[in-house]
Amino acid sequence: MDFILIPGRVAYSLKSIEDKLVSCIWDSGGIDTLDFSLYTVNQVINLNEGSFSDIGGLRSNISIAYKTIIENAIGGKGDDTIIGNSANNELLGGDGNDTINGGLGNDHLYGGMGNDILYGDIGNDYLYGGIGDDILHGGMGNDILHGSMGNDYLYGNKGNDKLFGGDGDDTLVDYYGNNTFIGGKGNDLLFSISKAGRNELQGGEGNDIFYCGLGTNLLYGEQGNDTFNFLCYKGAKSYNLIFDFNTNEDKIIFVDQNYKKIDISKMKRVEQLSGNENEIVLHNDIHTNKTTITISTANNDHHSTIFIKLEGILSYNDLLDI
Repeated sequence: MDFILIPGRVAYSLKSIEDKLVSCIWDSGGIDTLDFSLYTVNQVINLNEGSFSDIGGLRSNISIAYKTIIENAIGGKGDDTIIGNSANNELLGGDGNDTINGGLGNDHLYGGMGNDILYGDIGNDYLYGGIGDDILHGGMGNDILHGSMGNDYLYGNKGNDKLFGGDGDDTLVDYYGNNTFIGGKGNDLLFSISKAGRNELQGGEGNDIFYCGLGTNLLYGEQGNDTFNFLCYKGAKSYNLIFDFNTNEDKIIFVDQNYKKIDISKMKRVEQLSGNENEIVLHNDIHTNKTTITISTANNDHHSTIFIKLEGILSYNDLLDI
């Protein structure tokens, strides 16, 4: 076994796939990279101190000494697993269906070609899926997730996140914080099920479906026939603005906590909410060409209010026809 001193450079950059490495790496400082991009076999690359990696078809043949920090890694053409450490890592999967976990730190993860799974974990991370049907998990922190090409799943999790679907039919989900959703091209599904916060959702091209939870939601359907679903349940309160609603193409649907459609024909039409259960107010302003809808699905004990304001004149019959 070799004991290799790394003074801040590319730790390994293979000249041939015939190279078989059995080494322990020790680092004296600088920004270091493990480059195993020439290999075509499945590999496990672990950057944590005291860990072992499976490289070039061998098992546990590369180790990292204790008190050694290796920042970056590049996978090969197989289905690789890359595990980051507490540093700010830059991890590239390359070709193949890779799984990459950033760990602690503010990391940059790139899936490359293939159907990849990326976990930002803890820190303010940047995740880029690349070509393929990828799954991206931001984890804790203020993360940026790019699906790029393919039908991707993006989960922001905790923090103030930005989710970009890119090309393909993508699913964008976030539950916490003040978040931005941009669907891009394709028929996208945007879930902003935040418990509070201020969220901006842009559908982009295609027939997109929106699910809006609590807090403030700024909604842009953009091109296509879009559907806006609003969660209504006991204690729910939200303020929603739809900036480009098309009364001929777009739809508004109210759903319960199980995402089942609520039959608003059974609700009482009133001029102002009284605090009673199952009331709806629809107001048209012909001078500004705007419509406001306010709905309450619970009584005073568990009062809920869902407020929607949109461009255009929408009638009560329009809602019943959906």
